[in-house]
Amino acid sequence: MPQTPPDGLVVHRSAPMAPGDRGEELGAAHAEGVRRTIEGYERLFRTVAGGAVDLGVLGGEALRAIDAFSPAAGAEVRGIALGAGAAPEHVAALNARTEILALLGAGGRGECSTVVVLGPGDQPPLTLQTWDWHDHFADGWMIWTVEHDDGRVVHVLTEYGMLGKIGVSSRGFGLHFNILHHRADAATPAIGVPLHVLARATLDRAEDASGALAMLGAAEVSASSALTLVASGNAGKSAISADLVPEGPRFVAPAPTGLLIRTNHCLDPATALGDRAPRVGPDSYLRHDVLSRALYGRTPATREALRALMANHTGGSGAVCCHPEEGAELGDRWATLATVSLDVHAGELWVRRNGPCDVASQWWAAGARATATTEAA
Repeated sequence: MPQTPPDGLVVHRSAPMAPGDRGEELGAAHAEGVRRTIEGYERLFRTVAGGAVDLGVLGGEALRAIDAFSPAAGAEVRGIALGAGAAPEHVAALNARTEILALLGAGGRGECSTVVVLGPGDQPPLTLQTWDWHDHFADGWMIWTVEHDDGRVVHVLTEYGMLGKIGVSSRGFGLHFNILHHRADAATPAIGVPLHVLARATLDRAEDASGALAMLGAAEVSASSALTLVASGNAGKSAISADLVPEGPRFVAPAPTGLLIRTNHCLDPATALGDRAPRVGPDSYLRHDVLSRALYGRTPATREALRALMANHTGGSGAVCCHPEEGAELGDRWATLATVSLDVHAGELWVRRNGPCDVASQWWAAGARATATTEAA
């Protein structure tokens, strides 16, 4: 199969090295992308706030939170900034963009949908997520492979300058990422552990799914997201989703059929009491229903079968496969920027540009042992 990423996908591989050096290498290789992403978030923050936002102050608070949580992550952030010729506080602000948006009171129409199918017998878990975000970041993301000294390999889909997002570890587990909006978000002005940093650190450091779950549960966050853990190995397969909210985590298991669906509202009854989704993102409930009915009584066996089921436009710009409404302005232009699947058994991250409806896109697979392949739709 061809070894060149299709459709202009950007990929970067980091050999084993110190975190600061790794960050500097990535920042230098993608300096324009990092600086462009900083500018894009400055615009978004100003739009949400309705006025000026001091990125240096917010980023300084984020950098202190990152350092306190993980000195290695702090070194990597500073390395990216050095390589890209940017201020460390500005790169830290990218990594804390979820927390900063929560501080500014952002809403949440048209965001991500995730499906996990554990499947029968020895069939490996099947996952697929639409990564939905503001369309002016359509060219603001990449696939980053990080090799570690002990032999583990981590692959993440992330935005330029951010340490992580959706990803998989060669230790047999991976994470999907859906933003939530909770009344406890930004209850204090202090920024907690940035969720994108937490996702990457969990993939880097956890030895197995149990350790990953413990890391997620222990984190003190100031904004909310659902991080869905999927695992597979010789001992079996599992999935569980964490409602990570500042009041403390709650965990949601798959249905008895092995199906787990996440959109952008809280599924645990306790966290649901403080959920802001009914007001700021009610399309989340519609997407969850659409997917529940599409998968009722079905167990798709292939990535392509699941992609086809998720190519659904019910709900317009708030659909599973979403596109911005004509005339929508910055801050309300939601689009599916990428379609992502994890093969946690093989340690592979599968990515294609745009939404599930784009049949012309090709899958790109970053493998656990630094291999990559492409596959037509």
